[in-house]
Amino acid sequence: MTDDDVKCAKCRHILFADSLLVTSHGVVVADDMNNSGGGGGHHNNQCSDYRSNTVCYVTEHSMNDWMRQQIDSGDWTKGRLQCPNHKCSARIGSYDFITGQKCRCGRHALPNIQFSRSRIDRPLPLNNINNSSGQLAAAATTAAAVVVTSAPPQPPTGL
Repeated sequence: MTDDDVKCAKCRHILFADSLLVTSHGVVVADDMNNSGGGGGHHNNQCSDYRSNTVCYVTEHSMNDWMRQQIDSGDWTKGRLQCPNHKCSARIGSYDFITGQKCRCGRHALPNIQFSRSRIDRPLPLNNINNSSGQLAAAATTAAAVVVTSAPPQPPTGL
């Protein structure tokens, strides 16, 4: 278990290393996030794929054993990927080896295995952690100031 593991959002079971995730153009997601300032978008002269904020991909060459077992049971056609934790079994992604979809620019075929970003937990890059902790501290200070200044007026004492 490392800090670079992707986990099931429901049960936190470790699924695979973050380094296996790629964009629709085959760029490793961790590299793309670091090169684009932590935004996680396609900023390296790539098309703007509308799925980039909701979907991550894994190539069939880098999939784990549990992914291969689920895809084998579906005869390498089309199906759902579920969390390998038998107590959870949440749907975390899908695979499609039939359609052969392309990204929006039409230059790149999408990887066949995809994971919904809302159903997996990914580690944040260090620049996002440092940046967000400062934003959280500022937000907490602002919230505390609002609570202090929005107290109801007290009735006069000594009457």
